[in-house]
Amino acid sequence: MTHSSTDPTARKFISPAARLQFVASNILLGVLFAFFAYAAFLSWRNTGHIQSLILAFQELLIVGLAITRHHSIVESRSIWDWGVALLGTAAPLLQRPGLALPGLEPIGLGLQIIGAVLATIAVGSL
Repeated sequence: MTHSSTDPTARKFISPAARLQFVASNILLGVLFAFFAYAAFLSWRNTGHIQSLILAFQELLIVGLAITRHHSIVESRSIWDWGVALLGTAAPLLQRPGLALPGLEPIGLGLQIIGAVLATIAVGSL
């Protein structure tokens, strides 16, 4: 059985230089997410906020996924897909400690914990 060039299951030859570049980029992504995991762990250690510990665990899962990921077989050309992926990847960088409002703090904490647990489950399912 032969595979056409449009068949997503067809394996393409990858040059050694391209393979090395792919492995290096995986390691770089892993290191960057490891920095995020370490920062979240330090935040948990300093504040005791459970959401920081959940975030550290989630980031460690992403480190494992980044290092062990495979080449893409199919790639989307949709600007919407790329935008959502970029926003989902970069949005955690926008998180900063801020002013705590006493009445809303328990609600915010609950939402953070639920969101962090759901995000960790989603990453774990990958």
